[in-house]
Amino acid sequence: MKRRIKLITFDVWDTLLNLDVMFNAMAQGIGEVVGKDAETAGKAIIESYNEVKSLSLRGEIEDWEVLDESQILVAEKLDIEVDDVRRGVARGLIKLDLKQLIFPDVKTTLKQLSSRYALCIVGNVALWPGAYTRFLIEKLDLSAFFKAQLYSDEIGFSKPDKRIFAEACDLCGVDCGEAMHVGDNPKEDVAGALAAGMKAAYIKRGGGEVKVLKELGLLVIPSLESILSAVSLLEED
Repeated sequence: MKRRIKLITFDVWDTLLNLDVMFNAMAQGIGEVVGKDAETAGKAIIESYNEVKSLSLRGEIEDWEVLDESQILVAEKLDIEVDDVRRGVARGLIKLDLKQLIFPDVKTTLKQLSSRYALCIVGNVALWPGAYTRFLIEKLDLSAFFKAQLYSDEIGFSKPDKRIFAEACDLCGVDCGEAMHVGDNPKEDVAGALAAGMKAAYIKRGGGEVKVLKELGLLVIPSLESILSAVSLLEED
């Protein structure tokens, strides 16, 4: 008898929503606040984002420090105040083109999946708080698809820490062995979910055909909609 998957959890950025679109909006917002061009601000944002992710993965900063540290790094690179970064990020929200922000296969895929599985968001934060992402999920009419949304700044630990995945499963009332996580980051999403005892789907948009590594409990998928036909391939006999 198969052990059926009951819960699918999702990363947000570059899984459901386009991170480059968000970065561009933040760069414009910060640039306007401090009188710098968006290209300069954008370079500082990307460098700071990558640096703080590396620091976090190496354990050199605590999970609860990631948001503040990322904003501090941007401020230092642009020689501005941290409050200017926060104001610019908030202004960037206003500039977002929601049609460009969401990948085209997201809404239809979530609609179909939500009729078969419980769905949940498990997201890390950097540069902007989880509340901003929660707001965007609502503005895009996606909130109703999710039973819960967990963001690292709100619960105190982040992917790949298996506690954040376990928390999602607990909230949704399922065992980790009955859940699968979908994300674009091999360390944060794939390694973290597998360590927690979940299945994982690694999304590489435009990456070719679906690959099934059943012995690892892993799918490699080229699009979100690929999940619709692939989830059952990881369900255990």
